[in-house]
Amino acid sequence: MIAHRFKEATYLQFTQLSAYSAQLSHFVSTRLGGFSDGPYNGLNLGRGTADDRRLVEQNYQLLGGLLGWDNRPWCVPGQIHSKTVTLVTPDNAASFCNPDRSTVPKADALITNSTGIALTVLSADCTTILLYDPVRQAIGAIHAGWRGTVQHIAAETVRAMQHHFDTNPADLRVGIAPCIGMPVYEVGDEVVTAVHEAFGTLDQLVTYHPASGKPHFNLKSANRQSLIQAGVRPNHIEIAPYCSYDDDDWFYSHRRDKGITGRFGSGLMLLPQ
Repeated sequence: MIAHRFKEATYLQFTQLSAYSAQLSHFVSTRLGGFSDGPYNGLNLGRGTADDRRLVEQNYQLLGGLLGWDNRPWCVPGQIHSKTVTLVTPDNAASFCNPDRSTVPKADALITNSTGIALTVLSADCTTILLYDPVRQAIGAIHAGWRGTVQHIAAETVRAMQHHFDTNPADLRVGIAPCIGMPVYEVGDEVVTAVHEAFGTLDQLVTYHPASGKPHFNLKSANRQSLIQAGVRPNHIEIAPYCSYDDDDWFYSHRRDKGITGRFGSGLMLLPQ
């Protein structure tokens, strides 16, 4: 990944997606910079957190200025750990932009082929995934915790792009953003059961800690498998090397911070040509 460091904030970009910078703008935010303080210290994008709403909106304005997204619809779904994929158009984009999250449509993935609409999903340990179809000029943004992952929301999003945009999955370029890493992501038996039912195997998905014997889930590998099963080429998938739990200076982590923390985001926008 490529780190863009500014005095005001730092954000990341995927190397593969950056090759299309004339057609696509994208980011993975960090907590470095921004206006929030206390447990939300940094560039908190979590409108649903207990952070001062004015500071959160200032964080959006700051990041939008760095990205050149000023005055663009900044669409963030009401995330509910589902497999719901929603098509965003110029007609419904505004419904995803309200800072009052109680009114925002519920979904965990957004897709569009409209230019100038910024799709963003938020995380504090969950996987977020960005998809770009350079042939059909379409994009998708996915939020996938363990529940969304075992419901194959990544594959559902690929299928939705096939349906709405005639996307060929083999054309997609995909970035899997920082999330909680397998070595620290201890899970319960219900997760292990759900993973086995969803994937038919635990190989490369669940490992057992040598000391505690507790199961640990690999979110990145599971979503990569879903994408490949949906037809995405393995060499078109870039996986961020960071862990939201361990890299505490860079990312918020719900588990590390015991639920009182901010949110970082992953987003992308098709540029007007």
